[in-house]
Amino acid sequence: MKTNDRFFGNLFDNIHITPSRLTSFSNYTLARLKKTNPNNVFDDIIALLTPLDNQFSTEATTLDTSQNIQKGQTNLVDEFTTNFKHSISELEGVIAYAIGGKKQVGFIEFFPNGLTEYNNANRKEMSLLINRLDILADKYSKELGSNITAELKGFKTDWDTVYEEQGTAKADVSKNRSEKSFTRTALEIALMKAIHTVGLEFTDNIDVCSSIFNFNLLYYVTKHKHHHYTGSLQVGESSTIINKRLNSIVKIRVNNTGTNADIKIWLAANETEEVPVNALIVKAGKTTIKDAAELGDINNTFLRVINISAVNDAEYEVEVIG
Repeated sequence: MKTNDRFFGNLFDNIHITPSRLTSFSNYTLARLKKTNPNNVFDDIIALLTPLDNQFSTEATTLDTSQNIQKGQTNLVDEFTTNFKHSISELEGVIAYAIGGKKQVGFIEFFPNGLTEYNNANRKEMSLLINRLDILADKYSKELGSNITAELKGFKTDWDTVYEEQGTAKADVSKNRSEKSFTRTALEIALMKAIHTVGLEFTDNIDVCSSIFNFNLLYYVTKHKHHHYTGSLQVGESSTIINKRLNSIVKIRVNNTGTNADIKIWLAANETEEVPVNALIVKAGKTTIKDAAELGDINNTFLRVINISAVNDAEYEVEVIG
């Protein structure tokens, strides 16, 4: 049954998880386990993962071509197409707002046949649609703004890349499955043990579990760019993470990596603005994901953070997605 596979099977035995992605996930997980290890409860799983992580990291850098394209090259175009259609459905309203409404000529140029044309596009039609977006992004760049223009033009760059890879990579998936190394299989099983171990220790605590396992590292994503920021704050110290106009589709992932200090994060109009009463509080050791608009006025450009502890220093990781 699919439900049994989802809960008890090997989540990492997936055609889209390349060796490099598994390496990134394993490296991140091991580092977070070492940092989040109350009363040394994760010592055994850390001891299990460490040599396998080292062995597979070395192996992943020396795999031959057939192993590097293991499980997924033949599906890159389909994967891109799915992400592209999802992104366009999200961008339709943003484009309409920027152009001045769905009745404007500019909007009709983007969507002459509505979203249906994009949702039902086959591979041959995809090239036409992506070229259209590339041309119109330049034509209406002033109205769309730099972020949306860059995202629309990025579709063509990504499409050209994955389509070329699809044309040259004639991987035999069943052959690649038989070639999967013993080290990779052992690492996959160890990571599954880590997931169940953490789940048992932090039952029903989604925030803590999510802070240890970053599943975004495992899959190919084309629809949004990810920018990572880290920092530390002394008692009462505040800082600007970025000064940039964010749009409504941007998401902010905040991970309070400290152990004894809570932080607040918000969108400010300037660097001297007082901390608003309703600024988002992220407690020590917790992780949350919010739409940019949930952190304050979307027209404000300063993403600010402050350590609200009166005793301890704070540390944070912030991921801007979009």
